[in-house]
Amino acid sequence: MRKRIVFNFSIIAVFVFGLSTCASFNKTKTLEEIKSSLNCVTYQEGMKWQVVQEKFGKPDFTPIPTSEKLSQNTRIYKDKTIIFYTEIRKTIVHEKPRYEEVITMLEICETK
Repeated sequence: MRKRIVFNFSIIAVFVFGLSTCASFNKTKTLEEIKSSLNCVTYQEGMKWQVVQEKFGKPDFTPIPTSEKLSQNTRIYKDKTIIFYTEIRKTIVHEKPRYEEVITMLEICETK
């Protein structure tokens, strides 16, 4: 009987200890706290490539264009942080209201 009580108590103790350990690892941060260690560029439609290149330097990769238009180039940076700003927007689908999460702003960042 005593062994069973001790066993049950030890299982509860391990469970409580495990939960408290997990809770300490999952600290939440505000956006300002996260961005304080980042250098960011806010993407805007039609922005000049030079703005990005001045902020981040030379791209890690510049693949050869594969489309018919040689003016459509791509540039790739590795190890960047992308912040998506989203909001919920109401739309009507088949005369029923639906809510979608849409991107309203985009920031590309690197560690300071």
